[in-house]
Amino acid sequence: MKLIFVRHGQSTANQLNIIANRGFQYPLTELGLKQTQVLAESLLNQHINCMYTSPLLRAVQTTEVLQIHLNVPFKIAPQLREYDNGILEGKSDDQSWKSYQTTLQAWLNGNLHQKPPQGESMFDQLNRFLPFINTVVQNHTENSTLLFVGHGGLYRQVLPVFAANLDLKWCKKNPLSNTHYVVIKSAPNKKWLCHQWGSHRFINE
Repeated sequence: MKLIFVRHGQSTANQLNIIANRGFQYPLTELGLKQTQVLAESLLNQHINCMYTSPLLRAVQTTEVLQIHLNVPFKIAPQLREYDNGILEGKSDDQSWKSYQTTLQAWLNGNLHQKPPQGESMFDQLNRFLPFINTVVQNHTENSTLLFVGHGGLYRQVLPVFAANLDLKWCKKNPLSNTHYVVIKSAPNKKWLCHQWGSHRFINE
């Protein structure tokens, strides 16, 4: 089984450097739409069976473009939403981004329960993502290719726990650009291995 985790196209929140992980706002920019069209063309030969998307506007719009080009149905999955940053939502000032980085550093140091006030911890993210992805996998055949449209922050936290050959610190140093994606495939012994993270290819024996 092959799982493809796509980061959405550039949004107005990306453009304005706003922490925006709630609600149905901040659409794709013109560049974001173009990025998504290029992405769709690059995925034509992947034989994707089904798509799942975060409910945030930028992810849904990305998925809608993919659906037009790939002719593949999609489902909205709240478990794929970007992680909630609580009181930092809607902010773009330096102090807010410093607080954002402080929480991320705590996760890197192993404190998975650290979170911004009224926000989500890394433990919270894993607790919603891992059961979801395991259920999706069980509901599809072994030769399926499934595509997920979500967010760079969420992927950075949860995919190193899901895939045996990923590391949280490495993923932080190699952030996914807009419309870049991760390819993870099933392996023997019920393991999952990452074969591609953005432009980086892994050699898996």
